[in-house]
Amino acid sequence: MILEQAGYKVLATDDVAEALQIFASSPVHAVILGEFVDGEQRLDVGRGCKQLKPGVPIVVLYRMSGFRVTPDIADEQVELLDDPQFLLDAIGRVLLRTKCSL
Repeated sequence: MILEQAGYKVLATDDVAEALQIFASSPVHAVILGEFVDGEQRLDVGRGCKQLKPGVPIVVLYRMSGFRVTPDIADEQVELLDDPQFLLDAIGRVLLRTKCSL
């Protein structure tokens, strides 16, 4: 909801296979990996996205004591307890680095 209110089009799923299918068949400027999947599945989605479209940045949301991913998957990581503006700022940074916008 935060992303949509900021003007982003959001494609969401909680299924790993569906996420990769959507990613492969849709124009995507960034991926947000949240708590909808466990750590191993999050790695699978992140690796799959990087293999399909290596230039698309990935922002990972995590809990303070939660599972994080490696830098070869995550371009940015944002703690869920942080102000929502931190997520928007992280998305802005990764899009700026890849020269994408809304």
